[in-house]
Amino acid sequence: MIVVYLVVLVVCVMLLLVLRAPAPARRPEPPLQPIGDTRSPDRLPAPASTHVEIVEVTVIGHHPTTASSDDVSALERELGTTMPDGYREIVTTWGAGCYGHHFRIRLPAQVRDGVCGPRAYRAAMDAKASGSDRRRPDWPWEGLITPAQADDVVVVADSPGGDSIAFLRGAPHELLVLARDSDGNGRLPGSLPSALAAAGVVLELPIELPRVFVREAERVRRSFRSPEGAPVPTEESVLDVLRELGLHDGQLRDWNDPFLSVFSERLGGVITISAAATPIWEVEYDDAGIDIEAERDADVAELVRRIEGLGFVEEAPRAR
Repeated sequence: MIVVYLVVLVVCVMLLLVLRAPAPARRPEPPLQPIGDTRSPDRLPAPASTHVEIVEVTVIGHHPTTASSDDVSALERELGTTMPDGYREIVTTWGAGCYGHHFRIRLPAQVRDGVCGPRAYRAAMDAKASGSDRRRPDWPWEGLITPAQADDVVVVADSPGGDSIAFLRGAPHELLVLARDSDGNGRLPGSLPSALAAAGVVLELPIELPRVFVREAERVRRSFRSPEGAPVPTEESVLDVLRELGLHDGQLRDWNDPFLSVFSERLGGVITISAAATPIWEVEYDDAGIDIEAERDADVAELVRRIEGLGFVEEAPRAR
């Protein structure tokens, strides 16, 4: 019996020693390694410089409709906030127009009087919530702005599809990319030119926006079609002509559209190639078309001669 007690005593002492012994030092865990670029759009790093030279963008059009610096200052006084870096330079230098064939720049009068998406959406939400179903729609910019902040949203650029670049009054150095739905929202610290250059990435557009600004202007449109039954010129044959004549300063093809827009600084306009055999669709069409939208004083004589040499026939011209 005494032996049993001794064994129990020894076991208890050993357990006590084990429990009182210091825990072994834990090996530090290695830092987590990200797989690829895991940054979300609203956490994009600020650009190295908040100033982007306007010369980095090809400006199409020689007769701008601009605002004055006094117009911008008056807008700032009215809103009670300064405008984003680069806005004053854009509206006084580029003027009215469209960046990347997507974002229309708002001049001061349009900023003041234009529709603000968040305010309009909040009004629609309130109207729906007070209706018979009493159901309030979801707010598409959750985590970026709240419905209560809608009155402080200032829109400086927008697209026909409802995307916009804006900022909150008092915070002009953090531009907001507001998508027409809940996908593609984000913040872009820096200047308005840098935000325009990066907005397509934030919106997750299936196309890359060209760094081209097309000024609003009265242009003459001339249309050409390939005759019925004649061989259809290829898109590449038209592009070759434009490049040879120095009229190709960038291009854009919508992701779901066979039309190709070519920007021409010399013509001050856009050349659209439509319904030709294109690599994106890899189909043959019965005809092809070219639309030239050029400023009234642009010399298009050689371009017309070369287009007609490809077999195109001009339709009746019309002003735009």
